[in-house]
Amino acid sequence: MLSNYELRKYNGNSKVWAGVYKNLVNRPHWHYDCELIHLSKGKGEVMINSVIFPLKEGDTLFVSTKEVHYIKTKDSLCDIIIFKDELVLEIIEKYHLNTALLQDDCSFDSLFIHIASQLAKKSFLFEIDIETAIKSYICEIFRKNPTSKVIHKKDDSEDQFKNLLVEIEQSYSTITFEKAAAFMSFTEPYFSYYFKKMSGETFSNYLNHIRVEKAIDMMKQNPSMSMTSISTYCGFDTIRTFNRVFLKLTNHAPKRLPLDFRFDHFVPVSGEERNPTDKYSILYS
Repeated sequence: MLSNYELRKYNGNSKVWAGVYKNLVNRPHWHYDCELIHLSKGKGEVMINSVIFPLKEGDTLFVSTKEVHYIKTKDSLCDIIIFKDELVLEIIEKYHLNTALLQDDCSFDSLFIHIASQLAKKSFLFEIDIETAIKSYICEIFRKNPTSKVIHKKDDSEDQFKNLLVEIEQSYSTITFEKAAAFMSFTEPYFSYYFKKMSGETFSNYLNHIRVEKAIDMMKQNPSMSMTSISTYCGFDTIRTFNRVFLKLTNHAPKRLPLDFRFDHFVPVSGEERNPTDKYSILYS
C-alpha cells in the first residue's frame, strides 16, 4: 500500500489494468492514471480531493489523473479499471465532470466484462481493442453526465500536500505534527483542519498507520529483530505505545500477527472464487 504517489505497473504494452477486490481499503494517494471504481457489492466511501462520496451497491465513480483519493469499503466487491491518462488527455484537459459519482455509468458492467475478456485472452491486437474501448467509454460518460470546462489555476497547497505525503513516507520515523505543519507553512490549528479535510483522518492516525505498516514489513523481513528495536526504528517512543497502537490498528498483538496478514485489506479475488463466465469473474492485468 502506498500512501503518496502510486505507480501502476501494467502488463507488457497494455495501458489498462483491471481487477476485482474484496473489502478494499486504501490510504490517500494519487497517480498519473485515471481510475473507474464500481461497487458491485456492499457499501463504502471514496474521498476525492477532500470531497467524500458515500457508495452504495451499483455506484460508479471516475477519478481523474493526479487527484488525491482513498477508497474505504466494507463487506464488498469492488471492480476497478485503471488506465494511463494519455489515453483521454484530449478530454480531461478541456472538461471535467461536475461530480465524480456518475449519474449515468453508461453500462460499466459491459465495459468491465469486455476488458476482462481481452486482458485474459491476450488475443491479437487486444491492447488496441481495450484502449479504443476505454476512449469510447470516457467519451460516453462525458456526454451523458454534467460537465464543465476546465479552468486551469495553480493550487500550491494541494501540490505541497502531495509532497507532504511523500515526506511522511520517507521520514515516518522522525516526522512530527509540528514538522508537518511547518512543511506546509500552516499554523498548527489550520494544518490539523486541512490534513483531516484532505485525507479523511487526523495526522496522528495517518502517521500511526504508516509506522505500523512499516513495522509489519520489518517483522516479515527481519524475523529475528526484537520488537523493541522495530518499535524504536519506526518512530514509537516506547514499546508500550507501539503495542497499544499496533493492537488498535490490526486487532493483533505484534507477536501474534498472522503470517498472511494484509494491513490494508487490498486482497484480490482469487480465480478459484469466481466463475470466468460471470461478470465478477476475473482478476487479471
